[in-house]
Amino acid sequence: MKKENSSTSQKLRQIRHQRHMTQAEFADAIGVSRTHYSNIENETVTITDKVLKKISMKFSISMDYLKGITDEEPEQQPDINRNVVYNL
Repeated sequence: MKKENSSTSQKLRQIRHQRHMTQAEFADAIGVSRTHYSNIENETVTITDKVLKKISMKFSISMDYLKGITDEEPEQQPDINRNVVYNL
């Protein structure tokens, strides 16, 4: 389980860096605190499917990629700050 979480954490960090976002900006985009998001990247907490779904929807990235089921990398999305409200 730790290996999958590690892979997910590394992918999230890579996605955030590709979009030139701070942890605070990324956290705000998915509706979690910066501290919580930092803990996810640093593997202090396990990311929930609910948060993964928010990331998947917000950034148009498949859940399979985020979970490490597929290695197909997402295409860079030009509009990363679209205003979408999710009721999960």
